Amino acid sequence: MFPIERSGAGSRQAGVALLSVMFILVLLTTLAVYVTEADHLMLSRAGNQRNFEQGMQLALGGEQWAVRVLQRDGADSEIDHLNEDWNRLGQPVTVDDADMRTAVEDMQGRFNVNNLTRRDEVWYPAFKRLLRLLDIDEGVAEAVVDWIDPDEQRTHANGAEDLEYLLFDPPYRAANRRIADIGELLLVQGVTDDVLTRLTPFITAIPDQRETRINVNTCPPLLFQAMAAIDAGSAETLADGRGESGYESIEVFLQRPELAGEANQFAEPMISLASDYFVVTNQARIDDMNLAIESVVRRSRESGEIAVVSRAWGYL
Repeated sequence: MFPIERSGAGSRQAGVALLSVMFILVLLTTLAVYVTEADHLMLSRAGNQRNFEQGMQLALGGEQWAVRVLQRDGADSEIDHLNEDWNRLGQPVTVDDADMRTAVEDMQGRFNVNNLTRRDEVWYPAFKRLLRLLDIDEGVAEAVVDWIDPDEQRTHANGAEDLEYLLFDPPYRAANRRIADIGELLLVQGVTDDVLTRLTPFITAIPDQRETRINVNTCPPLLFQAMAAIDAGSAETLADGRGESGYESIEVFLQRPELAGEANQFAEPMISLASDYFVVTNQARIDDMNLAIESVVRRSRESGEIAVVSRAWGYL
Protein backbone atom coordinates (compact mmCIF):
# COMPACT_ATOMS: atom_id res chain seq x y z
CA MET A 1 0.00 0.00 0.00
CA PHE A 2 1.13 3.51 -0.74
CA PRO A 3 1.26 6.10 2.12
CA ILE A 4 -1.56 8.68 2.07
CA GLU A 5 -0.34 12.33 1.98
CA ARG A 6 -2.46 14.67 4.09
CA SER A 7 -1.48 18.10 2.76
CA GLY A 8 -4.87 19.91 2.95
CA ALA A 9 -4.36 21.47 6.39
CA GLY A 10 -0.85 22.68 5.57
CA SER A 11 -2.01 24.31 2.32
CA ARG A 12 -4.82 26.11 4.10
CA GLN A 13 -2.39 27.40 6.73
CA ALA A 14 0.00 28.63 4.04
CA GLY A 15 -2.88 30.39 2.24
CA VAL A 16 -4.00 32.07 5.42
CA ALA A 17 -0.44 33.21 6.12
CA LEU A 18 -0.13 34.62 2.58
CA LEU A 19 -3.42 36.49 2.91
CA SER A 20 -2.30 37.87 6.26
CA VAL A 21 0.96 39.13 4.75
CA MET A 22 -0.91 40.72 1.82
CA PHE A 23 -3.39 42.36 4.20
CA ILE A 24 -0.55 43.81 6.29
CA LEU A 25 1.17 45.11 3.13
CA VAL A 26 -2.05 46.79 1.96
CA LEU A 27 -2.56 48.26 5.43
CA LEU A 28 0.99 49.61 5.56
CA THR A 29 0.70 51.03 2.05
CA THR A 30 -2.60 52.73 2.90
CA LEU A 31 -1.12 54.11 6.12
CA ALA A 32 1.93 55.43 4.23
CA VAL A 33 -0.29 57.14 1.66
CA TYR A 34 -2.47 58.64 4.41
CA VAL A 35 0.57 59.93 6.31
CA THR A 36 2.02 61.39 3.10
CA GLU A 37 -1.26 63.13 2.21
CA ALA A 38 -1.65 64.41 5.76
CA ASP A 39 1.88 65.82 5.68
CA HIS A 40 1.20 67.40 2.28
CA LEU A 41 -2.06 68.92 3.54
CA MET A 42 -0.35 70.22 6.67
CA LEU A 43 2.42 71.81 4.60
CA SER A 44 -0.15 73.28 2.21
CA ARG A 45 -2.13 74.76 5.10
CA ALA A 46 1.02 76.18 6.61
CA GLY A 47 1.93 77.73 3.26
CA ASN A 48 -1.53 79.23 2.82
CA GLN A 49 -1.44 80.62 6.36
CA ARG A 50 1.98 82.12 5.73
CA ASN A 51 0.78 83.70 2.47
CA PHE A 52 -2.33 85.04 4.20
CA GLU A 53 -0.36 86.61 7.03
CA GLN A 54 2.14 88.10 4.60
CA GLY A 55 -0.67 89.39 2.36
CA MET A 56 -2.48 90.99 5.29
CA GLN A 57 0.67 92.73 6.47
CA LEU A 58 1.40 93.98 2.95
CA ALA A 59 -2.16 95.27 2.53
CA LEU A 60 -2.09 97.00 5.91
CA GLY A 61 1.27 98.49 4.99
CA GLY A 62 -0.29 99.80 1.77
CA GLU A 63 -3.09 101.33 3.83
CA GLN A 64 -0.58 103.19 5.98
CA TRP A 65 1.25 104.35 2.86
CA ALA A 66 -2.00 105.84 1.52
CA VAL A 67 -2.72 107.44 4.91
CA ARG A 68 0.67 109.19 4.84
CA VAL A 69 0.00 110.48 1.33
CA LEU A 70 -3.40 111.83 2.42
CA GLN A 71 -1.90 113.43 5.53
CA ARG A 72 0.75 115.20 3.49
CA ASP A 73 -1.84 116.33 0.98
CA GLY A 74 -4.08 117.72 3.73
CA ALA A 75 -1.19 119.71 5.17
CA ASP A 76 -0.14 121.11 1.79
CA SER A 77 -3.50 122.03 0.28
CA GLU A 78 -6.95 123.18 1.36
CA ILE A 79 -8.70 121.69 -1.66
CA ASP A 80 -8.75 118.22 -3.22
CA HIS A 81 -8.63 117.50 -6.95
CA LEU A 82 -7.85 114.62 -9.29
CA ASN A 83 -4.29 115.70 -10.06
CA GLU A 84 -3.04 115.21 -6.51
CA ASP A 85 -0.68 112.47 -5.32
CA TRP A 86 -3.38 110.37 -3.64
CA ASN A 87 -5.14 109.95 -6.99
CA ARG A 88 -1.90 108.90 -8.71
CA LEU A 89 -1.60 105.75 -6.63
CA GLY A 90 -2.72 102.51 -8.20
CA GLN A 91 0.35 101.19 -9.98
CA PRO A 92 1.38 97.62 -8.95
CA VAL A 93 4.64 97.27 -7.02
CA THR A 94 6.64 94.14 -6.25
CA VAL A 95 7.67 93.45 -2.66
CA ASP A 96 9.87 90.35 -2.29
CA ASP A 97 7.82 87.57 -3.91
CA ALA A 98 4.49 89.43 -3.75
CA ASP A 99 2.68 92.00 -5.90
CA MET A 100 0.82 94.85 -4.22
CA ARG A 101 -1.48 97.58 -5.50
CA THR A 102 -2.80 100.53 -3.46
CA ALA A 103 -5.48 102.93 -4.73
CA VAL A 104 -7.36 105.83 -3.14
CA GLU A 105 -10.77 107.15 -4.16
CA ASP A 106 -12.54 110.26 -2.93
CA MET A 107 -15.85 109.18 -1.42
CA GLN A 108 -17.13 112.76 -1.59
CA GLY A 109 -16.79 112.71 -5.34
CA ARG A 110 -20.09 110.81 -5.26
CA PHE A 111 -23.61 111.38 -3.97
CA ASN A 112 -23.92 110.28 -0.34
CA VAL A 113 -27.22 108.38 -0.06
CA ASN A 114 -27.15 108.91 3.71
CA ASN A 115 -28.03 112.55 3.05
CA LEU A 116 -31.53 111.28 2.16
CA THR A 117 -32.89 111.29 5.70
CA ARG A 118 -36.03 113.17 4.64
CA ARG A 119 -37.78 114.65 1.62
CA ASP A 120 -35.86 117.93 1.83
CA GLU A 121 -35.49 120.61 -0.84
CA VAL A 122 -31.84 119.96 -1.64
CA TRP A 123 -30.68 116.33 -1.67
CA TYR A 124 -34.00 114.66 -2.36
CA PRO A 125 -34.75 116.46 -5.66
CA ALA A 126 -31.12 116.07 -6.73
CA PHE A 127 -31.32 112.32 -6.18
CA LYS A 128 -34.53 112.14 -8.17
CA ARG A 129 -32.80 113.98 -11.02
CA LEU A 130 -29.95 111.44 -10.83
CA LEU A 131 -32.47 108.60 -11.08
CA ARG A 132 -34.07 110.18 -14.14
CA LEU A 133 -30.69 110.62 -15.81
CA LEU A 134 -30.01 106.91 -15.27
CA ASP A 135 -33.48 105.84 -16.46
CA ILE A 136 -34.39 104.52 -13.02
CA ASP A 137 -37.88 104.74 -11.51
CA GLU A 138 -38.05 107.87 -9.33
CA GLY A 139 -40.02 105.89 -6.76
CA VAL A 140 -36.68 104.48 -5.60
CA ALA A 141 -36.00 107.89 -3.99
CA GLU A 142 -39.02 107.56 -1.69
CA ALA A 143 -38.10 103.98 -0.81
CA VAL A 144 -34.53 105.01 0.10
CA VAL A 145 -35.76 107.85 2.32
CA ASP A 146 -38.09 105.46 4.15
CA TRP A 147 -35.29 102.92 4.56
CA ILE A 148 -33.07 105.53 6.26
CA ASP A 149 -35.46 107.76 8.21
CA PRO A 150 -36.11 106.70 11.84
CA ASP A 151 -39.91 106.53 11.68
CA GLU A 152 -42.19 103.81 10.34
CA GLN A 153 -44.44 106.03 8.27
CA ARG A 154 -44.25 105.98 4.49
CA THR A 155 -43.19 109.37 3.11
CA HIS A 156 -44.95 108.80 -0.19
CA ALA A 157 -47.08 106.23 -2.00
CA ASN A 158 -43.90 104.82 -3.55
CA GLY A 159 -42.18 104.50 -0.18
CA ALA A 160 -41.89 101.33 1.90
CA GLU A 161 -41.71 100.55 5.61
CA ASP A 162 -42.11 97.42 7.75
CA LEU A 163 -45.64 96.80 6.51
CA GLU A 164 -44.36 96.31 2.96
CA TYR A 165 -41.10 94.49 3.75
CA LEU A 166 -42.80 91.97 6.04
CA LEU A 167 -44.70 90.75 3.00
CA PHE A 168 -41.45 89.87 1.21
CA ASP A 169 -40.13 86.30 1.04
CA PRO A 170 -38.25 86.06 3.31
CA PRO A 171 -39.77 88.90 5.36
CA TYR A 172 -37.65 91.58 7.04
CA ARG A 173 -37.96 95.09 8.42
CA ALA A 174 -36.80 98.49 7.20
CA ALA A 175 -33.43 99.49 8.65
CA ASN A 176 -34.56 102.96 9.83
CA ARG A 177 -30.93 104.02 10.09
CA ARG A 178 -28.14 105.21 7.82
CA ILE A 179 -26.84 102.78 5.22
CA ALA A 180 -23.52 101.11 6.04
CA ASP A 181 -22.70 99.92 2.53
CA ILE A 182 -24.34 100.64 -0.83
CA GLY A 183 -24.87 96.89 -1.30
CA GLU A 184 -27.55 97.25 1.38
CA LEU A 185 -29.66 99.09 -1.18
CA LEU A 186 -30.54 95.72 -2.71
CA LEU A 187 -32.87 95.29 0.28
CA VAL A 188 -34.72 98.50 -0.61
CA GLN A 189 -37.95 98.18 -2.55
CA GLY A 190 -37.41 98.84 -6.25
CA VAL A 191 -33.61 98.39 -6.20
CA THR A 192 -32.57 95.46 -8.39
CA ASP A 193 -29.09 94.29 -9.39
CA ASP A 194 -29.42 96.30 -12.60
CA VAL A 195 -30.51 99.44 -10.76
CA LEU A 196 -27.62 99.19 -8.31
CA THR A 197 -25.14 98.59 -11.14
CA ARG A 198 -26.26 101.82 -12.80
CA LEU A 199 -26.15 103.78 -9.54
CA THR A 200 -22.83 102.48 -8.19
CA PRO A 201 -20.47 104.81 -10.13
CA PHE A 202 -22.29 107.86 -8.76
CA ILE A 203 -23.27 107.08 -5.16
CA THR A 204 -21.61 106.18 -1.89
CA ALA A 205 -22.59 105.57 1.74
CA ILE A 206 -20.55 107.82 4.02
CA PRO A 207 -20.84 106.87 7.71
CA ASP A 208 -21.39 110.37 9.11
CA GLN A 209 -24.32 111.77 11.04
CA ARG A 210 -23.85 115.06 9.19
CA GLU A 211 -24.64 115.76 5.57
CA THR A 212 -21.55 115.53 3.39
CA ARG A 213 -21.20 117.77 0.37
CA ILE A 214 -20.05 116.69 -3.10
CA ASN A 215 -16.53 117.69 -4.14
CA VAL A 216 -16.93 119.40 -7.53
CA ASN A 217 -13.22 118.89 -8.23
CA THR A 218 -13.51 115.08 -8.17
CA CYS A 219 -17.10 114.17 -9.08
CA PRO A 220 -18.16 112.77 -12.49
CA PRO A 221 -19.91 115.20 -14.90
CA LEU A 222 -23.26 113.42 -14.52
CA LEU A 223 -23.44 114.64 -10.92
CA PHE A 224 -23.20 118.24 -12.19
CA GLN A 225 -26.37 117.49 -14.14
CA ALA A 226 -28.07 116.03 -11.07
CA MET A 227 -27.00 118.81 -8.74
CA ALA A 228 -27.63 121.83 -10.95
CA ALA A 229 -30.31 120.51 -13.35
CA ILE A 230 -28.18 121.36 -16.39
CA ASP A 231 -27.65 119.53 -19.69
CA ALA A 232 -24.84 117.09 -20.51
CA GLY A 233 -22.88 119.61 -22.59
CA SER A 234 -22.82 122.18 -19.78
CA ALA A 235 -21.78 119.47 -17.30
CA GLU A 236 -18.85 118.42 -19.50
CA THR A 237 -17.80 122.06 -19.82
CA LEU A 238 -17.85 122.42 -16.03
CA ALA A 239 -15.71 119.30 -15.70
CA ASP A 240 -13.22 120.59 -18.27
CA GLY A 241 -13.08 123.89 -16.37
CA ARG A 242 -11.39 122.15 -13.45
CA GLY A 243 -8.13 122.08 -15.39
CA GLU A 244 -5.04 120.60 -13.78
CA SER A 245 -5.58 122.00 -10.29
CA GLY A 246 -9.35 122.10 -9.88
CA TYR A 247 -11.56 125.06 -8.99
CA GLU A 248 -9.76 127.24 -6.45
CA SER A 249 -12.87 128.52 -4.68
CA ILE A 250 -16.61 127.98 -4.44
CA GLU A 251 -17.15 131.50 -5.75
CA VAL A 252 -15.16 130.81 -8.92
CA PHE A 253 -17.18 127.67 -9.53
CA LEU A 254 -20.57 129.33 -8.95
CA GLN A 255 -19.67 132.20 -11.29
CA ARG A 256 -19.43 129.82 -14.23
CA PRO A 257 -21.95 130.74 -16.98
CA GLU A 258 -23.21 127.14 -17.02
CA LEU A 259 -24.58 127.72 -13.50
CA ALA A 260 -26.53 130.89 -14.20
CA GLY A 261 -29.99 131.33 -12.72
CA GLU A 262 -31.65 128.45 -10.86
CA ALA A 263 -28.72 126.12 -11.49
CA ASN A 264 -26.64 128.24 -9.13
CA GLN A 265 -29.27 128.02 -6.39
CA PHE A 266 -29.66 124.27 -6.83
CA ALA A 267 -25.94 123.52 -6.66
CA GLU A 268 -24.69 125.89 -3.96
CA PRO A 269 -25.94 123.95 -0.87
CA MET A 270 -24.43 120.68 -2.12
CA ILE A 271 -20.91 121.55 -3.22
CA SER A 272 -17.46 121.51 -1.69
CA LEU A 273 -13.85 121.70 -2.85
CA ALA A 274 -12.37 119.55 -0.09
CA SER A 275 -13.02 116.01 1.10
CA ASP A 276 -12.91 114.31 4.47
CA TYR A 277 -13.70 110.71 3.50
CA PHE A 278 -11.69 108.41 1.26
CA VAL A 279 -11.72 104.70 0.49
CA VAL A 280 -8.33 102.97 0.33
CA THR A 281 -8.18 99.68 -1.58
CA ASN A 282 -5.17 97.40 -1.19
CA GLN A 283 -4.64 94.22 -3.20
CA ALA A 284 -1.85 91.72 -2.47
CA ARG A 285 -1.05 88.70 -4.63
CA ILE A 286 1.23 85.94 -3.33
CA ASP A 287 1.48 82.70 -5.32
CA ASP A 288 -2.15 81.74 -6.05
CA MET A 289 -3.64 83.88 -3.28
CA ASN A 290 -5.23 87.25 -4.08
CA LEU A 291 -6.21 89.25 -1.00
CA ALA A 292 -7.92 92.64 -0.88
CA ILE A 293 -8.57 95.06 1.98
CA GLU A 294 -10.93 98.03 1.59
CA SER A 295 -10.63 100.73 4.25
CA VAL A 296 -12.80 103.80 4.75
CA VAL A 297 -10.74 106.59 6.30
CA ARG A 298 -11.67 110.02 7.61
CA ARG A 299 -9.19 112.87 7.45
CA SER A 300 -9.41 115.79 9.87
CA ARG A 301 -7.98 118.96 8.38
CA GLU A 302 -7.99 120.61 11.79
CA SER A 303 -5.73 118.05 13.48
CA GLY A 304 -4.19 116.45 10.41
CA GLU A 305 -5.05 113.01 11.78
CA ILE A 306 -6.61 110.21 9.78
CA ALA A 307 -8.80 107.56 11.40
CA VAL A 308 -9.79 104.22 9.89
CA VAL A 309 -13.59 104.18 10.11
CA SER A 310 -14.10 100.66 8.78
CA ARG A 311 -12.08 97.89 7.19
CA ALA A 312 -13.23 94.88 5.18
CA TRP A 313 -11.21 92.13 3.54
CA GLY A 314 -11.80 89.25 1.17
CA TYR A 315 -10.32 87.09 -1.57
CA LEU A 316 -10.35 88.02 -5.25
